[in-house]
Amino acid sequence: MAKLDKSIRNISITNMPAISAIYFALLQSGYDYYSLGRTEEELETVKSFYNPEFCCDFFSQTKQNTCETYSYWPRAALLESAVFYLDSDLKQFSDFEAYKNFVMLASNLQDIERNENFWDWISYFPMELNKVINNEYFKKYLIWENTWIERENQTNAENLITLQEIIKICTSKYNAQISNIKIVLSPIKCAYSSDYHFVNGEFIFSSGQFSLESVVHEFLHRIVHPHVCKNQNIILVNKKVFDCIDSSYYLSNSENGKLNAFEEYLVKSLTRDFINKTPPDDLDKYIVSLLNEV
Repeated sequence: MAKLDKSIRNISITNMPAISAIYFALLQSGYDYYSLGRTEEELETVKSFYNPEFCCDFFSQTKQNTCETYSYWPRAALLESAVFYLDSDLKQFSDFEAYKNFVMLASNLQDIERNENFWDWISYFPMELNKVINNEYFKKYLIWENTWIERENQTNAENLITLQEIIKICTSKYNAQISNIKIVLSPIKCAYSSDYHFVNGEFIFSSGQFSLESVVHEFLHRIVHPHVCKNQNIILVNKKVFDCIDSSYYLSNSENGKLNAFEEYLVKSLTRDFINKTPPDDLDKYIVSLLNEV
């Protein structure tokens, strides 16, 4: 493969205390997805940080019923996104209107997931987040999490190099505009839940454990979305139903839902091609070929 562009710094695994605090608070309020995909040692350690006296009424409202497969979608992801709209000391929103605009324009959300009830709830986030960050029990947890992050870097050293090579291909083939990529993990977050944030040119992947396929998958969403929008007419008239895509992606079979589901199918297929080292040269032609598959 081609030599890496100097503009793409070495990729490593890290954590963000604000995001770690979200999942620490969720743990205290009944979040049980942490148990999936963990070693017995990790599982027992995370369980040891549960404190029944820790009051998290705000975070308990993160759990919703609009996504059958993951009941913390979309509010857990929207809490993560909110972190990037807080001021430097995390005590208040630096630009609440910008955050609101981000949420209202998101094509993968239902109206019920961003109604007045949501906006009333999220307004308390900075205050509630600070309670967690300043809690002595959370500080002790964060010390352990930092050592866990160090081990994750050692364990995934080769895959991180492979990821750098894939990102380099994306920037050269598809002109992906990116200044840096950051892998943010929390050992409490579900190992199979992945989100991404794009902040000032930096792609930030967030999950419960490192997976090369998951990072590539989320990164490709950023790349293919404009192509899905560009080709929305031929996607919407196509009658193909993607049975392998969870029904929640279809957003009650709206037009946005159909585009959302196709994008997920597209990214799944494209991720396989990247892992197999056979990425296509032209994404628009690739979309047409997927729609024409029998």
